[in-house]
Amino acid sequence: MSSMSVPDALESLSPSAIALTDHQLEQAHQSCQSIVDPVQQWQCYLNSMALLGFEQWLYHRANDLALNVTQSSMMDAAEVLPVIFQVMVNGFKVCLIPVESQPDEVEFPSVAISIPNLASHFYITVAIYEEQSQIAVHRFLRYDQLTTQLRSRQPDTDGFYILSTEAFEADLDRLLLYLRCSQPAAIPLPNIAPTAAFPPTPRINVRRWLQNELDAWAQQLAWVLLPPLSLENAMRLTARVVNQPTSQESFENVIKQLVRDGMSLPADARVAYQDLDLAGVPTRLYAIAGTLPPDPAPEWTLLLILGPRSQTPLPRQTQLQIGVADTLLIQQTLTQQDNYVYAKVIGTLAEHFWVTISAPHTEPIALPPFTMQPHA
Repeated sequence: MSSMSVPDALESLSPSAIALTDHQLEQAHQSCQSIVDPVQQWQCYLNSMALLGFEQWLYHRANDLALNVTQSSMMDAAEVLPVIFQVMVNGFKVCLIPVESQPDEVEFPSVAISIPNLASHFYITVAIYEEQSQIAVHRFLRYDQLTTQLRSRQPDTDGFYILSTEAFEADLDRLLLYLRCSQPAAIPLPNIAPTAAFPPTPRINVRRWLQNELDAWAQQLAWVLLPPLSLENAMRLTARVVNQPTSQESFENVIKQLVRDGMSLPADARVAYQDLDLAGVPTRLYAIAGTLPPDPAPEWTLLLILGPRSQTPLPRQTQLQIGVADTLLIQQTLTQQDNYVYAKVIGTLAEHFWVTISAPHTEPIALPPFTMQPHA
């Protein structure tokens, strides 16, 4: 991922450009001083300019709209992303995307729409005139419009989508009309797993699998726990699977290939599965979980394998995503050659992994987080 660059030559300012004050520029500068990497620090500065400028623009254009930026974030767990999440306007979630002053294309990370917690009702591009210390609120798209634009696209190798600027709406009065007169429910977002503020919190505790039982949530969601996995017999795992799918490439073959490719499974690994319906195709999600030796702290691993339950193959471009908190850890997309898609993650015992399954032209399936809670 490359941070947004700003031309050295004098830029043609937009008639709607807004000048930031010296105080705002100093505020943007100070907010990024803790970031050591110069590229990341520069991206943070541009993000801060976009956020402060958007606040000023909204105050002048529609100061009756309630704005809340206290929960806004431009940080990923590992890096500064070129977007600002969780800006709230009149109850709507807004994602700001800083862009060059006269962009032909808009580039933004896929996590901005693929992670349910980060998905926003509106995606608003903000043009940055850094040398002139000005910004201009540029264009926008609703969540449903953006996902429609992306149906036939895939993110690049860095996990970024690229769209033409012309794909975004230019009528900002229309944006303000939405914010003032519509309701957030009119633009449905992906389901978000409840947080601790909404007890009881559904979580699938795989620690119980190691004790040869399913917790209440796993039972409610119709997970099926398979007999203990013997590593010596890992190559013949499907001999123990009830109602084994009769696809051309079986779950057994997937496990065999993963073992051949060098994937290791924990000694206490247990397997469970859940049957799902993805875009009208009967599918089965296998989860293999186990603990890892302390090195230096205890960890656990989760391997997910998604495949068909019948001769009908999975929809092409089916995606399997695993993340922790607001961070996407891995995203795997079904290729033309495969019948199964899989992903594996490792984390500390305190980490909860969320999982999202999606296919083109369908709403994503967001599962309750998987946990390894020692005392639950």
